[in-house]
Amino acid sequence: MIQVTQFERLLIDRRVCSRIFENSFDLWSEAGVDTVLGERCFDWTRFSYPDTNDNLHLPPNASTLVLVGMGGATLTATAYECVARHSSRPSLHQLSSTAPESLACFLAVPPREDCHYVIASKSGETFETQVMAESLFEHENSAQKFTVITDPRKSTLREWAFSKGIRTLNSDPGVLGRFSGVCSLALIPTAMLGIDLTTLKSARNNFVNSAIVETGEVANQVHRLAAELALASLNGGELQIDAPHRLLPVARWIEQIVAESLGKAGLGVLPTVNCRDGELDRSGEIRVCVPATEQEFSFEYWERGTCSASLARIFLTWQTAVSMAAYLIGVDPYSQPELEEFKLKGLDCENCGVVRLAADMNLPFQNVIKIDSEYLFQMAADFADDLKSSLRINDYIVLFAYVNPTAETEAELANFAQLLESLFSGYQVRVVFNFGPQYLHSTGQFHKAKVNAGITRELVTEKKVNQLDWLRSQNLLTDVSFDDKALNIGHFLFITADDTCDFEIPGHPFTFGWLIKRQAQLDAKALSRSDQFEQEAPSLVKCSTDVVDSLQQLGAVLRSLRKIN
Repeated sequence: MIQVTQFERLLIDRRVCSRIFENSFDLWSEAGVDTVLGERCFDWTRFSYPDTNDNLHLPPNASTLVLVGMGGATLTATAYECVARHSSRPSLHQLSSTAPESLACFLAVPPREDCHYVIASKSGETFETQVMAESLFEHENSAQKFTVITDPRKSTLREWAFSKGIRTLNSDPGVLGRFSGVCSLALIPTAMLGIDLTTLKSARNNFVNSAIVETGEVANQVHRLAAELALASLNGGELQIDAPHRLLPVARWIEQIVAESLGKAGLGVLPTVNCRDGELDRSGEIRVCVPATEQEFSFEYWERGTCSASLARIFLTWQTAVSMAAYLIGVDPYSQPELEEFKLKGLDCENCGVVRLAADMNLPFQNVIKIDSEYLFQMAADFADDLKSSLRINDYIVLFAYVNPTAETEAELANFAQLLESLFSGYQVRVVFNFGPQYLHSTGQFHKAKVNAGITRELVTEKKVNQLDWLRSQNLLTDVSFDDKALNIGHFLFITADDTCDFEIPGHPFTFGWLIKRQAQLDAKALSRSDQFEQEAPSLVKCSTDVVDSLQQLGAVLRSLRKIN
């Protein structure tokens, strides 16, 4: 097996970290990678302070900033807010779900004078963000209550905002949402919350000075993390992220940047996020472990009530490490080809220039479990038997919950995930979960890349062999190999629920309740059976209006079945 220290020495010998911050584009051609962003791929390395000519203060009567968006930028801004939260500042409400219940506190009440809506979309073409913005604007009917942040290039969102007279601020065109830790896409809403950003530029400079290692036998945390990520990516590895509840947005951002940046060509790392209070909450610490090598990393957040330079350092550490790891495994960390491909397959762009969902797709689910059915026991048994027959050692299960993302539902999903791990303990299975549709916007590249029709086991192996041949050609690497048996497969369980309310979407012949279920259907279609990977089609759990109670009922039924081993 590759020794991590050999990877670290290669990174130092090739000055990979230095060349990233020198913006040396030949770095990627050297590793045999063509980046989608071209030479702009390094824009994230430069601190991008929001334009001081823009008035970034909220109106005096606005006590809540509603951040509407699906991508990494909203996670980054939410992370800044969660560590700098203070009673004297406006609160942040992240709106990243099309579940009608999540929109009810805005659409089911009279226009709210206490809210200012910030619509954040790098591309300006994210369908979910667009329809939420349109619905909120029609309800509020006030351009002064809205701010749009998007690329300066022409887009559906930018043109819509212009037509409504909504203030539109530019993000950095070469910076992806997940790489916006110290860039305007994330920092604009952060500044609007009144959070002090003045320490971030010096934090960026201090990080660069400490991260670059030109010589020596011992690398720093960034090099070690990059080497561990590369090793895990080549061997179907896992990344365990433990964080206290108040720092979960930071952990979710780490989850996204790892999964979406390295999940290409059948490679990548499966991140799992665990809420751990107690000691971690007292220390303000996030712990990351690579189980395969038992390597642990600790990321501390010290200051409370300020915009911490240590948080900016966490962002830069991971942005740099995944870029360096991508160099080692030979993938483009700045693209998400499978996400874009499946968006085009599932969406019809011919409706007045506004993306709308295609309506001619068959249900892709192998098993459908209806909680209120008299045949619930048999449905659950069929699901468990089919899952058992397709599982292999070290496979993983993903719970995609297309429901209202409440804290209570998240806690019950965690309980249900633990139950599945227990039932299938003989397979050493890992179970991860999150809410759709944002989850597949953030980690979908990792999952969908493994079921892409053009990807086979043989091609994945060929990719690894070619990359390792290149690594062997570097004199510092000697004992280089990979474990082909480590190729792990995902098994997907989608969760939907009956609506407690619903809202029409302006200009579209469907409601939010219909939309979120269709999104689950389309995403399941994208993750359907791949013959090359012996992977079964996803299954579906149809909950009642009470998702927590429904999951508890299903859990009780599964426990009553014989232990599955």
